Amino acid sequence: MTTERAPADSGTDIAIVGMAGQFPGSRDTDELWRNLRDGKECVTWFSREELLAAGEDPELIADPSYVPAAAVLDDIELFDAGFFGYPEHEAALMDPQQRLFLENAWHALEDAGIDPDRAPGLVGVFAGSQMSTYMIYNLIQHKELVAGAGKLAIGLCNDKDSLTSRVSHTLGLTGPSVGVQAYCATSLVAVSVACTSLLTGECDVALAGGVAIEVPHRVGYRYEPGGTSSPDGRCRAFDEAGEGTPHGTGNGLGVVVLRRLADAVADGDRVYGVIRGWAVNHDGAAKAAWVAPGVRGQAGVVAEALAAAGLEPTDLDYLEAHGTGTALGDSIEVAALRQVFGDSPLAIGSVKPNLGHLDRAAGVAGLMKVALALSHEEIPPTINHTRPNAQLARTSMAVVTERRPWPRGERPRRAGVSAFGLGGANAHVVVEEAPVLSRAAGLPRRARQVLVWSARTAEAADSFGARLAELVASGVDIADLAFTLQTGRRVFAHRRAVVASSAAGFESGVLERTDPRQGMGVRFEYTGPAPADDELYRTEPVYRDSFDECSDHGRAMARLLMHWGVVEESSSDVVVTLPGTDGIADVLARLWLAGARIDWRAYHEGRSPRKVSAPKYSFQRSRHWIDPPTDAAGGRAI
Repeated sequence: MTTERAPADSGTDIAIVGMAGQFPGSRDTDELWRNLRDGKECVTWFSREELLAAGEDPELIADPSYVPAAAVLDDIELFDAGFFGYPEHEAALMDPQQRLFLENAWHALEDAGIDPDRAPGLVGVFAGSQMSTYMIYNLIQHKELVAGAGKLAIGLCNDKDSLTSRVSHTLGLTGPSVGVQAYCATSLVAVSVACTSLLTGECDVALAGGVAIEVPHRVGYRYEPGGTSSPDGRCRAFDEAGEGTPHGTGNGLGVVVLRRLADAVADGDRVYGVIRGWAVNHDGAAKAAWVAPGVRGQAGVVAEALAAAGLEPTDLDYLEAHGTGTALGDSIEVAALRQVFGDSPLAIGSVKPNLGHLDRAAGVAGLMKVALALSHEEIPPTINHTRPNAQLARTSMAVVTERRPWPRGERPRRAGVSAFGLGGANAHVVVEEAPVLSRAAGLPRRARQVLVWSARTAEAADSFGARLAELVASGVDIADLAFTLQTGRRVFAHRRAVVASSAAGFESGVLERTDPRQGMGVRFEYTGPAPADDELYRTEPVYRDSFDECSDHGRAMARLLMHWGVVEESSSDVVVTLPGTDGIADVLARLWLAGARIDWRAYHEGRSPRKVSAPKYSFQRSRHWIDPPTDAAGGRAI
């Protein structure tokens, strides 16, 4: 067993620096964590009235085998088309899988503190989706719509191959853009491919994940004995009563942002966890049938991922299993794990009892659960588990059924994550806790910080500002928050800025500006020699050196601003009077609002700032949806 703490970076380690997603009962990853931590079952049960309103056949609803439950998402018909520059008619044709994945790719980059316009190198996209049931049920049944829009337009808006390419094109990302298809293993295979691409230098940042959204959406299903759908809408992973998951597959999406660990540490990224090893394989023909799981393939992929990480099976504390709750699937998975872990104790769990089986997004959902568990230092419970099935009962493995503390200790905490796809694709990754990093000694802390944000609309900017004020009041490190906003968010026309301190929060009203001139220079006007500013002299070496040379506070301020990227332009109509009544933070805020170019990384030189969690962009979503054709009784035509 490994007892010493692993080095901060083995040279092949991949950091998880951002994430976003939407899951049943969870609009974002914060809500996802609360639901997992609280052991919430996020399956929805529908009334007869709701099912009829959704177009279900009354005879089907009355069938005793019909289960009025599903793991669904809210508001799949909504999309902020204007934010991404899509005309309304094109947005309405687009598969909701592509729309929601695009929005969450944006939020994931924001969570990572990465502005696509200022990304640290090439950004790749690796992901997969289901086939578009929106196209099948809602679009192609409208003959006039098909004739008017054209088959090509409808195909491009719904084909699985468009998923990653659409994200790359819309966000301006120039790294590899690769569609991955491996059924239920899709998103974890995408993560593995992305990790390899980062190591080979094909990209420097990678978005990886998957999405599965079925249409019709808020409806139940007919239970079929021996299938993958449970008879009561519940999933019981590794339980003797397990009979599958609600509706066979659920609905959800997740995307993670990955970087080489050394790069993430150097840039002050927040790290959820570190992927130490990964592997992908296939069962081949060594199983009962093509759609059946295989012991040899599953055991092999787990062992290979551990070997890639340079670890032994006993180095894992926890394993997030595929855990579908089917009798065959769970027994095969337990047999495979026993081949790798033998009789060693191992805590296992599955997210599927909470969320259902998310199909193409299942693997990334498990990965995000583990990354959040490492960050929050506790393992959420696996719900709906009362008594282990016969195979599990004969092992030293045990399902975590109550919330369990998972604090840092003498050795790094580690977990495995599995995803197994229909047909035989298998993937496994090994995740380790983020390294503990101390801040390097640096320049004195600034008393006042410049918080900046922007949006495409005034409403979105105001919404963001309200949430930002709440975050500031909660006690977040203001300097780190300022750094995150200044360097990690794209700049839009509706700009806002406020000067804040760690003690007082927002010191004054929010400053506003709309449609500034981008990248403009400024004209300095000097009012005459003035004594040094004690605070600047103490905290800013460039100012101190300049004042020692010229003995003029105003000119020393100008040199400091130019060191921070502000361009002096004699013909500019933006005038900065030096020295004036404003402090340097107020000057910077007003310059940024006016559109002046500022090198925020130069502004933070010598202070070792860190990226922190900040509010995400407030999308102004509206309905972009084409309803399916209906029959004479008002039900769905097909």
